[in-house]
Amino acid sequence: MGALVLAGCKGEPEEETLSLNGAWVLRHSVSPSGYEHHYPTNGDTYLRIYANDSAMYECIFFDGANGQTILPTKQMVATLIYKGGGDYLYFENKDPHPLKVLNDSTITIQDMGRVYTWVRTHSLTDVRITEIQRLIANDNIDSDHPHSYVFSIAEDKLKETNNTLTIVIAAIMVVLTVLIFLARDAIKRRKQVERQLKQLKAERESRPQVVTDVLKSVEDEFFSSDEYAELLNKIKQGKLKKNDWNEIGKKLNRVYSGFTGKLLGLYKMSDTEQRVCLLLKLRMSPSEIADVLCKDASTISSVRSRLFQKVFNRKGSAKEWDEFILSL
Repeated sequence: MGALVLAGCKGEPEEETLSLNGAWVLRHSVSPSGYEHHYPTNGDTYLRIYANDSAMYECIFFDGANGQTILPTKQMVATLIYKGGGDYLYFENKDPHPLKVLNDSTITIQDMGRVYTWVRTHSLTDVRITEIQRLIANDNIDSDHPHSYVFSIAEDKLKETNNTLTIVIAAIMVVLTVLIFLARDAIKRRKQVERQLKQLKAERESRPQVVTDVLKSVEDEFFSSDEYAELLNKIKQGKLKKNDWNEIGKKLNRVYSGFTGKLLGLYKMSDTEQRVCLLLKLRMSPSEIADVLCKDASTISSVRSRLFQKVFNRKGSAKEWDEFILSL
């Protein structure tokens, strides 16, 4: 069978050719006597679908209140051959029909002396074109009782709604999956923190008195030393760099074994939250901490109470957080 995509002859330079593939609607016809007729007529639209299998499917359709009604009228083999120089040979079931290309979306086909003008249409979706093509192919067009078919508007809307709901449900499932993952991670993290808190409490309660006394002695010695006084003075001067904060952490670890590790193991803190805790451990007052970090006193208070809630998973005061930090 001839292809519906025009091809140049051998030996000739390639020319831009027309493909009939797709949907076309009838717009105009002229009889041999010169009588003209314009379409659609009374709402009836003539539609042709040219397919890659060299087939042409024709029907009449009109839009009604309940949807689009399709009446199959013709199915045949369509062959289009490009001769070159703008000339074409067009056959329907091997019967030749003069065809002219007015432009890439408008053609005229002569049949029984009448000239029909067909215009390419893009108003039908690929899905609908395939449905109409399949419907005509399966219909007994030569029957004395032709069938008509209705593509329901309600059905189309339901399909569209169904597609939308499918997308929405898929999106919800993705969100739920993420939330479940985050919830599991939060629960796992909470259990880990609870174990750490119990361990810290157990360590304090199980310390022999002699160890407690030694630790208290080391602590008292540090806070009465020139080193502490110099450190406090440096801090109050402000504008500490990252290395300075790391050094403060190291000094605290020498007095309170593993303090920074225990602190950071409780919760992934911001730089401000970490520094508030370090300064609390150095026994600085909230107002002094606010001055050092260039924050309002209310902000420092909020940081402390927020940390308590995040670590213990319940509301607590800023003072309760201070007491917890001093106990580490």
